[in-house]
Amino acid sequence: MNIKQQKDIVEFVTVSAEFCAFLETAQSLDVKSFVEKSVKLLSLLYLKSQLLPEFEIDEDDYCEKYVSEQDWNIIHSKIANLMGENDAFFDVTESTGFSTGETVNTSISEAFADIFQDLRDFIQIYREGYDESIAVGLYFCKQAFKEYWGIRVLGLLQELHLLQYSDLEITERS
Repeated sequence: MNIKQQKDIVEFVTVSAEFCAFLETAQSLDVKSFVEKSVKLLSLLYLKSQLLPEFEIDEDDYCEKYVSEQDWNIIHSKIANLMGENDAFFDVTESTGFSTGETVNTSISEAFADIFQDLRDFIQIYREGYDESIAVGLYFCKQAFKEYWGIRVLGLLQELHLLQYSDLEITERS
């Protein structure tokens, strides 16, 4: 079966594309709607990432990057502006810090932009349609999930859960 037709890959791409499109248009939402939809999409994204198959690649395989620093900054700014005072900072444990307990402090907007970057890069590779490139892209995307952005998804879910269900009032931007 063609790699582009594998169910788990198609579902991951679908959720990833929806997530990226959602972030690109987030400024049109109010904070409450953004938080509610983010929780749903991040939960799906985490699940679909877990279901991706493992791929082996050659040591010299390279994954093309499409998201520029400017693209990252645009997403970061959109989310930071939308979240306003709610753009909380939270600690995440890096994969290298699992044994030492070292954490990194990041904001909600920064975590969203980081996840966006890896997913948008992979979506572009998928759209080009070459099975070998897709396999390499999936390998790097899954590695980034395991080592970097998967833990950020969980941190975001915790912070957004607190915003969504706590007695705290979500501060709307003016």
